[in-house]
Amino acid sequence: MFDYNLSVEYASFIILIAVLISFFKDYDVKTLNYKVIRTLYVIAFLSVLFTLISAEMTNGSITSGSLWLSYTVTMIRFLLVPCVVVFFIVYSVQITTFKKQDKPIVKPLFPIFIPYIGYVLFVLIATPKDWLFTITLEEGYIRGPFYYAPAVIIGIYLIIMFVLLLSNLYSHTKDIAPVLIATLGCTIIFICVQILVPSLIVTGIANTMAILIIHFHVQNISKSSDNLTGLLNRTCLMHKVNESIKKKKNFSLYVFSLRNFNMVNERYGVDIGDNVLKQVGHILMDSFNFRNVFRYGGDEFAILLTEEADVTIVVDKFKQSILLYSKEIFIDVVYARVDYPEFGFTYQDLISAIDFSIKTLKEDLHGKQYLYDISIVENRLHKYNMIDKLKRALEHDEFIVHYQPIFSEELGCYVQAEALVRMQGDDGKLIYPGDFIDIAEQTGLVVRLTYKVLDIVCRDLREIIDNCIGNDNFASISINFPYLQFFNPNMIDRVMEILNRYEIEPSMIKIEITERTLIDDSDYIKNLMGIMQHKGFVFELDDFGVDYSNLSVLLDLPLNIIKIDRSLLLSVFGTQENEQFFKHLVCAVKAVDRSVLIEGIEEEEQRDFCLRAGCDLFQGYFFSRPVPFEKFKELI
Repeated sequence: MFDYNLSVEYASFIILIAVLISFFKDYDVKTLNYKVIRTLYVIAFLSVLFTLISAEMTNGSITSGSLWLSYTVTMIRFLLVPCVVVFFIVYSVQITTFKKQDKPIVKPLFPIFIPYIGYVLFVLIATPKDWLFTITLEEGYIRGPFYYAPAVIIGIYLIIMFVLLLSNLYSHTKDIAPVLIATLGCTIIFICVQILVPSLIVTGIANTMAILIIHFHVQNISKSSDNLTGLLNRTCLMHKVNESIKKKKNFSLYVFSLRNFNMVNERYGVDIGDNVLKQVGHILMDSFNFRNVFRYGGDEFAILLTEEADVTIVVDKFKQSILLYSKEIFIDVVYARVDYPEFGFTYQDLISAIDFSIKTLKEDLHGKQYLYDISIVENRLHKYNMIDKLKRALEHDEFIVHYQPIFSEELGCYVQAEALVRMQGDDGKLIYPGDFIDIAEQTGLVVRLTYKVLDIVCRDLREIIDNCIGNDNFASISINFPYLQFFNPNMIDRVMEILNRYEIEPSMIKIEITERTLIDDSDYIKNLMGIMQHKGFVFELDDFGVDYSNLSVLLDLPLNIIKIDRSLLLSVFGTQENEQFFKHLVCAVKAVDRSVLIEGIEEEEQRDFCLRAGCDLFQGYFFSRPVPFEKFKELI
C-alpha cells in the first residue's frame, strides 16, 4: 500500500487546464495538425485526471462497492499514460513528413500504433490477472510483477522518438528537432524520478511538460503559418528571403495571383471562396516542397526556389476546373517572377518588383499571364523617383509654365494660349509632362499641380494686364483640368480664391477637359461646369477625335470650344473624300454654337486645309512652339 504525494500532480493538473483553455480559445482546429494536437491535449488531460482519481480512490482502504470502479479507473490510467507519447510522435511525424495539412494519415502512420495496440491487449489481459496491480479492501493499491510495463512501452517510443530526432537533424529543415530533444530529456528525467521515488506520482507534471513544449511549438508555428490554408505565411517568406540574401544565395521568387477572384466570392459565397484558396494551395504543394510554398496574401501565393524549375506544369493544372459542392469553378491565374540579385538586393526591393509585376498583369487587358522583365525594376524606380521629384517640386515651387499661342486667321493675331507645365530637373534641364503627368494622376498629386499651374498662369496674366502687353484681341489662357480635380472638395472655391488673389476675371481662364473626364459621374461634372460657366469660365473639350469622340458630348455639356486633335487631322488630310467628312464635322460643331480649334498644325498645307474646312482657331508648331513666359510676351 502506498501513501502518495499528489501535490505536484494537482499543481500540474491546474496548469494543464489553463493550457487547454488557452488552446481551444485561441486556435481554430480546422487543419489536421491542429486536430492531432487537440487529441493529444485531451488525452494528456484525461491521463492526469484518471491518475488523480485512481490515486485518491486507492490511497488507503477501499470499500467493497468501489473496488470494481477502482480497478476500472486504474486500468484506464495505465492505458492513457503511454498514449500521450504515441500522439506526440504522431504530431512530430505529421509535421516533418507530410506536406498537405488535411491529408489522411491513418494508413501511413499505422505502424506507429502497433506497439501501443499490443500494449492495450496486454493491459486488458493483465488487469484481471493482477499482473500490473492489485487492489484490496484492506491495503488498497499494490504493484504487480509487470508494473513497469508502461515504462517499457514508453521506452520503445522513446527509441522511435530518438530515431525521428536523428532523421530530422540530418534533414535540411530541422523543424521538430528542438521539440524532440526537450521531450526526450524531460521524459527520461521523469522516468528516473518515478523509479527512485515511488511515492511521488509524476504523470501529471510529465504530461504537462510535454504539452507545454508542444504549446510553445504551436505558438511558434502559428506565427509563421496561414490559418486558412495551413501554408507558411508572408512573415515566414520574409525571414527565408532575408536569410538567403544574408548567405548571398541566389533564388527566384514567383507570385501566383487569382485574377478576378472576388467574383468567386460574390457568386458562390465566402465559404466556397475559402475552399478555392485551399485547393490552390494544395495544387502548389503537389508541385513544390511544402517549405517553399507561401500564402502571400489575399488571393496570392508565393513560391521560393533556389534552383530552376518548370512552373508551367503547375500553371497547366490551374487551367482545369475545381469541383466544389457540385459546382464547377474556373480560376484565371497570372504569375510573375523576380530573381535575386538581378531584380534587387533587399527583401523590399524584390517585393516591390513582384508586386508591381502582378499589378501590371492584372491591369493588362490583353490577357497576358506571365511577366518576367527586368525593366519592371527600372520602371518602378523611375516611378518612385518621379514621385519624390513631384513632391519636392510642389513644395519648393520648381514648376514653370510655357505657353503655346493660339492664332485666329480671321483677326490675324494670337487671341489666346495654352498653358503647358514643365518641371525643373536636378541637372537644370526641363522635365516634360509626358514623363510625370501619368504618375501625378496615379498618385493624386495632379490636383495640387493643377492649382499650382493656375496660380502661375494668374500671376502671369496679372503682369500682362498691368503692363499692357499683347494685342487688344488677346483674351485668355487655357489650363487642363484632370478628372480628379472635379472631385476635390471645394474645388470652385479654391479656384476662385486664386483668381481673386490676382484679380483675374474667370473669362480669362479657359478650362480644358477631355472625354475621359466624363466616364463616371458625368451629371455631377456637368453640374459643376454649369456653375463655373455661370461665373464666367469658358470650357474647351480637348483631344476631340481621340478615344470615344462621342458627338452627344457636344449637345449635353456647356462647352464653348471644341479642340480637334492632331491625330484626326492627319487621318483625314490628303484625300478629297476625307476632306468632305472633315468639313461636315466642323460644320456640325459650329452648328451647335461651338468654336473649332485645330491643334497640331505643322505645315502650311495643313493650315490651308483647315481653313477650307472652316476652322476658327489654330495651334501648332507652324505658328509657334511652346515658349517661356518672357518669349511669349514678345509673341503676343
